[in-house]
Amino acid sequence: MPHNGFSSLASPFRGVTALAFLLLANSGCGSPDPQQEAESASDSTAAAEAAWATVQAVNRAWAVERSLDSLRSHFHPGFVGIYPTGERTEGREAVLASYSQFLGSATVNRYREERPSIQVYGSGGFAVVTYAYDMEYVEGGRTIATAGHDMYALVNEGGRWLVVAQQFQPLPGRPM
Repeated sequence: MPHNGFSSLASPFRGVTALAFLLLANSGCGSPDPQQEAESASDSTAAAEAAWATVQAVNRAWAVERSLDSLRSHFHPGFVGIYPTGERTEGREAVLASYSQFLGSATVNRYREERPSIQVYGSGGFAVVTYAYDMEYVEGGRTIATAGHDMYALVNEGGRWLVVAQQFQPLPGRPM
């Protein structure tokens, strides 16, 4: 039988269609329970607040307390970071070394988080936190003012939010 190219492309979609049907069937579409929706919204709000508090604790640990020990407690061992320099950092110890290097050469005068947005996924097990930042620090005798956007991915393990990924980007024309 000649191969027309469509049969091999169509077969994966059969599984996707079945998966979509199962997800819809199990989502309670058509029969919402107001009590369950209220509890779910409350759980999601609490999870979002806890994820945001974790990100704020990370920022406080490096920008105010200058504490690597405090930072360590917030990062997952499998952390991955992507930075504007193109650098990719893998592992908790690697990200701590990066913070240590920065803290060894710079002093933060100001760090502000603005306009946070927190999305919680997977029944409260995963969150993405984004926000704008405004920062001023002194490095090598120079005062540097910068601003940009930061994004954290967090996983909830055993009731604790841990940072598994981070990416930040200064605004165009601003230093890192």
